[in-house]
Amino acid sequence: MAFIDWRKQQGTESFVEEVFLAYFEDKSQHYAPSTLWSIYSMLKSKMIANHNIDISRYSRLLTFVKTKNVGFQSKQASVFTPEEIKKFLLEAPDSEFLVIKAVTVFGISGGCRGEEICNVMLGHVKDTGSEIVVRIPESKTYTAKLFPILSKTSVEIIRRYIALRPPNSPTDRFFILQRGNRCFGQPIGKNTIAQMPRKVAAFLNYCELKNYLIF
Repeated sequence: MAFIDWRKQQGTESFVEEVFLAYFEDKSQHYAPSTLWSIYSMLKSKMIANHNIDISRYSRLLTFVKTKNVGFQSKQASVFTPEEIKKFLLEAPDSEFLVIKAVTVFGISGGCRGEEICNVMLGHVKDTGSEIVVRIPESKTYTAKLFPILSKTSVEIIRRYIALRPPNSPTDRFFILQRGNRCFGQPIGKNTIAQMPRKVAAFLNYCELKNYLIF
């Protein structure tokens, strides 16, 4: 337990309220108030189970943790507007952004999470001639996800991306790395997908790049 280790480092074996106050004062220098409250709740359960000590009776400690949460607001992620997405899809150069455009289309058209996008296979995507139909056999809800890509702009983006994929790619994963006007056989991972909104924000010349969401 982190608290027990910290207590030993401080050279004490006491469970008095002052020790807990010092511990949470130290933690408050490194963690957000919401995380501090989670640490308190977890420690309370462990102290009751392992040492038969109920720290909720320590009124000064409880007041300290609650006070840290007063007025705290977690940083919310921003979401691109439809106009911003349209601008990106129409104006961003394919030579740098085609795979990001294709991922964006999947995220918007199918409401796909990053993990679902990461696991799309070639066989899941079908061009009917008038639309692109995507069927993902398994999703986070353990049910198949089926959705069409209908808009002319989005359909053309997916077709251009498919054409860019090498026919002899060693992977059946649909989304693979792009460098310039070429795609390579290395599948795109979840971390790469998670960074894509920042690249969209950079193209749109936004100063704040860290907290944007597309999907």
